[in-house]
Amino acid sequence: MINEQEHQATLSAKLWVKKLSDIKRYSFNNNENPKMIHEQDDFNHVRRVMYLGEILTKILLKDPSSPYKPDLRHVQSMGYHHDDAEIVTGDILATAKAKMNKEEFQELKQREDLASHALAHFIFELKPPQDQIYIDTQRELRNKLTLESQIVDVADKWDSLCEILHEVRCGNKPFSELLSFRKQVFIHFRNNYSFYEILEKNSLLEFNEIPTPQQAKELPTMDISDLKKPTDIAEFMSTAKTKGLPTCYRTWAELNKNIFDVRPEKFIFPGWYMQLWINWNTFPGNTTASGLWMR
Repeated sequence: MINEQEHQATLSAKLWVKKLSDIKRYSFNNNENPKMIHEQDDFNHVRRVMYLGEILTKILLKDPSSPYKPDLRHVQSMGYHHDDAEIVTGDILATAKAKMNKEEFQELKQREDLASHALAHFIFELKPPQDQIYIDTQRELRNKLTLESQIVDVADKWDSLCEILHEVRCGNKPFSELLSFRKQVFIHFRNNYSFYEILEKNSLLEFNEIPTPQQAKELPTMDISDLKKPTDIAEFMSTAKTKGLPTCYRTWAELNKNIFDVRPEKFIFPGWYMQLWINWNTFPGNTTASGLWMR
């Protein structure tokens, strides 16, 4: 039988999932951005970042030239919780943060710090010393001074980059304009994160080949008519079907196929999945926010 502490932890986890699932990606200041075909929520984003951070960490641990020894479990945990503050502040795009002056950015950091305290005590209901460990970890994520927090930062921007490329692949050509800022972010990594050189040219990533907006418009595309049956989802996210697309996207696509293995169309092609179910004449039942099958 589940005890009271475990029951509270379950309720806290469900509330956390619900809050993140309610946050839609690229929704802040949406008048300045093209509308997404496949609008993602923040819970799916943090799940991907956790796994992407794991890939980056394992590359650094296994590369013979790498002197870096990041803590894998710490990267995974931070990846999973790197956007917790947005439950309070909302999703603020990196482009919007880049436009903030010093006072505005400092105010945001203070709001995020207050959000960490609120989340520790009112969402997760943590007791000492776990509450302070959570607050300190959130501060570590914001300051980006440790190896693990920087790896999570790269994983976060990798996912954001591939969300853009996924939109372009699915026919949303105007979304390619967001790549200009993304290229600058990865140049920042090259200039500021000492480990990044190892990642940049890795055969699974090749971040040095991020396309320009104009180049992205020439990439191979797909549309809903290509997905004629449920098994086509995994096929179109496999490396065999992503030839001609940037390497970092091909790795990202393959990972998505593995993460969202139950009703993947709902999580990978959220703008199309309802029409796909009609086209396939299938009744899928229910899925949880985590993609688990509910009988």
